[in-house]
Amino acid sequence: MIILHAGILEDRLFVWGEVSEEAARVKRQGRRRAPTARHELPLTYAADSEALYECLAEADPTVTSKYLPTEYPIAWLPTINGRPLPSSPLIAELPEHSEKAELAPWIVVAEVLPTAEAIELLCSCVGKDVLGPGVIIGRDLAYWANALRFAGQIVARQSFLPGINMTDPDPRAE
Repeated sequence: MIILHAGILEDRLFVWGEVSEEAARVKRQGRRRAPTARHELPLTYAADSEALYECLAEADPTVTSKYLPTEYPIAWLPTINGRPLPSSPLIAELPEHSEKAELAPWIVVAEVLPTAEAIELLCSCVGKDVLGPGVIIGRDLAYWANALRFAGQIVARQSFLPGINMTDPDPRAE
């Protein structure tokens, strides 16, 4: 079981996942650790790139490249006592509410989807909680899917005004 998450950084869609702590521990044994900076740690529940590819390919047949670019972006996640909070009790037991959570940087293993595949993935997530067997859509992935749907509705209704990019030597409407 994997919970898929997504974020946009520098106009690219990063998809990362959470698995149970036990499953993540088993996968990490004997593998190279993600690069770490001084204050960031690898996410305890992070799915590896192989698991991400498998669930993306199963859920969306348009994911054709087995070797999607894997990156290690920083995700600022709620943390209590130096441990990240899981997004769901399916990943790990949630702590008691008496403790105050803080945001802390965690390194996640993320696949960067090409634009066409990102749009296909987001379209396949609209209005769903589950993408396929054992693949749950995280709230942030659902948010980006709804944002794409909203943008598509605006374009279909022709309810937008293009902007003008004045930074190019040849200004044009965008």
